[in-house]
Amino acid sequence: MPKQKNIKYIEIAIEIKKTLAKTKDYDFPLESERNLAKKFGVSRDTIRKALDVLHKQSLINKKSRSGHFPLPPVINRDLYSINTIAEDIEPLHLDYNIDIIRITKQKYLPKELASICKDINFHKIERRIIIANIPTVYEEHYIPSSIFPNFPKESASDIIPFIEKKLKLVIRDSHQDISIKKPTDKVLKSLNIDYPMLLHITSHNYLSDGRIFQLTSQFFHPNYNFKIHLGRKNNI
Repeated sequence: MPKQKNIKYIEIAIEIKKTLAKTKDYDFPLESERNLAKKFGVSRDTIRKALDVLHKQSLINKKSRSGHFPLPPVINRDLYSINTIAEDIEPLHLDYNIDIIRITKQKYLPKELASICKDINFHKIERRIIIANIPTVYEEHYIPSSIFPNFPKESASDIIPFIEKKLKLVIRDSHQDISIKKPTDKVLKSLNIDYPMLLHITSHNYLSDGRIFQLTSQFFHPNYNFKIHLGRKNNI
């Protein structure tokens, strides 16, 4: 019998987790413990155990006298490695989609990137990353035509794998600037939000021969959380 109770609260935690994966608004609490107990036909103690599992997984947070609130997924980013969005998300087992908005050719860069690269012709790739049904990241990628005269459209959602696996080029490093910036109306519309300021990251990425192969501008939904892992430099 005790074994069945243990299995039951884990099963309930899994069912609630499925609901959390579809959440788009993190300002509303989950159903009350009493309602959840009635819904699943168990005691409130069993519900508390299920919620405790989700709390330890950083999926919910309990606010005094307000209830349990869903938390946006936390993406782990390591500054010592260059990962794609897919590589950061896949360990979390979240549904995600890379939506290609448009691919164009242009002869200029945004102001924050213009001083970095001297190329004048680029493939511009506009993308939107949707995580757990939420438009989470708006991206603009600029690929120099001098390196990739004919960048294939089918590789727009997998830029780094295309460069490494198909072209057999070696990526050296990435320089990134993180700031808070006012988004354009296009960005806000793409993310379905209305915020005056958003987290903004610009990056320029280098091949092993020193050439810049990609410049990127990213805006993040305010519910997007990520942890940055740092290590102390050894001065000895």
